[in-house]
Amino acid sequence: MRPPSDRPASRPPGTQVLERVQALRRRALALPCGRPMERALSRIMTAAVAVLAQGFPGCVLAVGGFGLSQLSPGSDLDICLLRPPHLPAEDSGRWVQSIVYPLWDSGMQVDYSVRTLAETLELAAQDPKVLAGLLSARPISPDPAGLFPELRRGVRRILTSAARRTFVQWIAESSPSGYACIEPDLKNSPGGLRHWHHLGWLAAAFPGREGARFLDLGVLAPDQVEALCAAAQTIRQARCALHCTTQRPHDVLSAELQDAVAHRLGTSRPALSQRLEEAMARIRLARCAMVREVLGRMERKRRPPDRRCDGIRHTPGGLGFAEDPGAHPHLVLRLIETAAHTGIPPSFSAQGALLRLSAQQAAELTPHLAAWLHDILHAPHGEAAFATLLDLGLLRVLFPELAPSLSVVPLD
Repeated sequence: MRPPSDRPASRPPGTQVLERVQALRRRALALPCGRPMERALSRIMTAAVAVLAQGFPGCVLAVGGFGLSQLSPGSDLDICLLRPPHLPAEDSGRWVQSIVYPLWDSGMQVDYSVRTLAETLELAAQDPKVLAGLLSARPISPDPAGLFPELRRGVRRILTSAARRTFVQWIAESSPSGYACIEPDLKNSPGGLRHWHHLGWLAAAFPGREGARFLDLGVLAPDQVEALCAAAQTIRQARCALHCTTQRPHDVLSAELQDAVAHRLGTSRPALSQRLEEAMARIRLARCAMVREVLGRMERKRRPPDRRCDGIRHTPGGLGFAEDPGAHPHLVLRLIETAAHTGIPPSFSAQGALLRLSAQQAAELTPHLAAWLHDILHAPHGEAAFATLLDLGLLRVLFPELAPSLSVVPLD
């Protein structure tokens, strides 16, 4: 909420900063939607906060999407004023007026906190949401007291403590159910940007790799990482275009806005809908697999071998391949069949192998597909296995004759 209007009457430095910010934002909003626009907006606001924070004896941190340099036109600005313990409360209040008030005056939605290092780490150990924000923190002002390196070390200690289990469980439980449907919330729907952020948080909590970045974790093949990054970029492009179209922080891509957003992105409404559906399905599946992987490694338990699983192995994250499915395409059918009968979904690595199934390899399986599909649909967990086929795009590869109907987006 905006504070009472008892702030200083004039702040010439802040006014100059705001005028410059507004001019630069207008130029940034003319850039292509997605990464170019997000990075430009992040650079502008980073420079603005750095100017406003000149002389601050602590360290100002960008957190959340701001910390990731992924600001959409309507994104909130999340900052943390990490103050030295000797700074009096009244001085902290004056710094809030100097840094935050001008940003509010410019029309920015600013979420801020003012804490000491000890207070920040204590709260992060208790509140998973605070810990998640700190994982993307970056300094945007000088740090004369050296608080940021200490913060990073403290966060790493939390990720190796008992608080990690609470954090991972919070991520696992803080997910909407169902699918993105016809009018997806690009941030909060299953497979939206929040799920993309979950992948980064889970990577930081990965046993034995605490503090790692998702892109550097090494549990996925490079092509699978690239595909996930492309999926996230598709969603971020649509979100930027949506914010530019509506001129407000709106994340639900409603039916009446889809033509305008598609036009802004230089594509058609059906093409945009299909791209978003595929991107969000990929991220949703990856996020679910990552949750299973991290929880499984924390438990250090493996399921006993199943008699149906010749060539298939059980991993902490789900079903995997004991042999190369590229050389033995029939293992693809066996893994999905095993999932349908046991309820154990494919692991992270198995999903990548399934995505690499080529049309030529699928053609070798054609004689067996009718009986195989009948068995899956009548298995105890057949519905979930079939949904995996659909979400991974395997149904198009195995049954190319279904591709035209799978591309139809119903609007009624």
